[in-house]
Amino acid sequence: MANPSAGIIGLPNVGKSTLFNALTQAGVQVAKFPFSTVSPNVGMALVPDPRLERLAELINPEIATPASVEFIDVAGLVRGAHQGEGLGNEFLSRIRSVDLLVEVLRCFEGKGIAHPEGSIDPIRDAEIIELELLLSDLKVVQRWLTKLDKLVKSGAKGSQERFDLLQKVKTNLEKGNFLRKICTEKEKEGLVEEGLLTLKPLLYVANIDENDLTSPSFLLKSLREYTSQRGGGLIEMCAQWEAELAEVSAQEKAEFLEELKIEEGLNKLIREVYQQLNLITFFTISGKGSEGLVGERKSHRSSSSR
Repeated sequence: MANPSAGIIGLPNVGKSTLFNALTQAGVQVAKFPFSTVSPNVGMALVPDPRLERLAELINPEIATPASVEFIDVAGLVRGAHQGEGLGNEFLSRIRSVDLLVEVLRCFEGKGIAHPEGSIDPIRDAEIIELELLLSDLKVVQRWLTKLDKLVKSGAKGSQERFDLLQKVKTNLEKGNFLRKICTEKEKEGLVEEGLLTLKPLLYVANIDENDLTSPSFLLKSLREYTSQRGGGLIEMCAQWEAELAEVSAQEKAEFLEELKIEEGLNKLIREVYQQLNLITFFTISGKGSEGLVGERKSHRSSSSR
């Protein structure tokens, strides 16, 4: 199957590129000004799996290759992105092909790092981003309905059924309903080609201050309540801390995490993305003898049909 992919989205200066670097070790530019990312950054993150490590100990292959997930880092979205503000149309179009959205929300003060809204409020930021996703989808659906209206009038086969589905979608988008929550599985399959953003699974990432790791701030507590009400998963991490941690040895990292009694945020995020994408891992041995042990991605659907 094609590489499963997750698009990292959020307002400018919330830590998207820092998170991307921590996940992929890509070393892309991280700046304290908006839109330092113009062209999307693409990289692979390895899926942590203790089972692969145990199998490698038993088989002793020359190479053990974990499964991986593709992450795409796009520039920050701003109010009016669906109308092209801050090159919003271009950035939104670049995430229509991803399978899942990772929405990064800033919960740290970060003196010297400007916020486009002038203050730190992760719930407000989430509402801005999600409104832009809704309005962007609404524009796409309205264009399709205009085209389909002509086909319906000409009596084209199947056009009325599709017109009715998109009319239902339009009505729900206008009410502020995310499509992933209201569409049936059959309807979702019929809408895949449009790349509608509100149809995609959404995972929240709270980019927190290092102090929040042991003592949650008011911002983090309020975001926990918000995401719980929205029914979305929330991963909490300090992206800058995770990026620095990714550069130390495995032993040093393990000792540090053990001392703080916490789990590495990156591992939690990658595993949750993997689960949200309905992926499971099959282990295969490649080459003669035990030359290579590979963790291969497969979807639940494709694996169950075998």
